[in-house]
Amino acid sequence: MNTQTATPHSSSARTPLRTPRVLVVGLAASAALFAACGSDAKPTSQEPAVTIKTFQYSPNPASVAAGTIVIRNDDNTTHTFTSDEQGVFDASITGPNKTASVKVTAGTHKFHCEIHPSMTGELVVT
Repeated sequence: MNTQTATPHSSSARTPLRTPRVLVVGLAASAALFAACGSDAKPTSQEPAVTIKTFQYSPNPASVAAGTIVIRNDDNTTHTFTSDEQGVFDASITGPNKTASVKVTAGTHKFHCEIHPSMTGELVVT
């Protein structure tokens, strides 16, 4: 007597393979959605919050939202964007048309250029 069992080849036998595929597609879509949301490491805007031109910061005072901001140097020399409070933010920007990004937190922050002490400004962060 032959006691072998036949293996079914109906579509219901393949259903378990579809579930992992749906899960993988769903996870990939979720990852793409989260990646599109961005992170604090990137500037909130590519537009400069502060521009350095003719040895002046503009606008001054500058009002920005908390997060990462861009500073652009339009001069032909290096400048810094350095908080008067040590360690709050500090960036060196070679010119012309070079940029740097710094992360800023809520509050009013005075800043200066380490290279050119007469260059000063104020940043109001909300």
